[in-house]
Amino acid sequence: MNLEENKNLAPLTTMRVGGPARFFSVVSNDTDLVEAIRFAEEKGAPIFILGEGSNILVADNGFFGLVLKLGAVKISFEDYPSGRALLIALKKQSQKISTE
Repeated sequence: MNLEENKNLAPLTTMRVGGPARFFSVVSNDTDLVEAIRFAEEKGAPIFILGEGSNILVADNGFFGLVLKLGAVKISFEDYPSGRALLIALKKQSQKISTE
């Protein structure tokens, strides 16, 4: 997993404004995704998944958590009767993995 600290988010948004992300990673495979999620859990950091950067404004003081930019990985959530949501990474080949 490639992890950057205090990454300026402004160049990644359409409006070109905003502060840094405490942690930032471009995720290009399911292994990196799971590793990034575990890293955030260990740090107690919230996770934000950044798309193409439109429809978002980042505060000048940034985001104190982990921002994930997805490469060749798609994300979906599945709800379960217990009320918990399971995060699933879908590779282009449609393989599913779980973070548990």
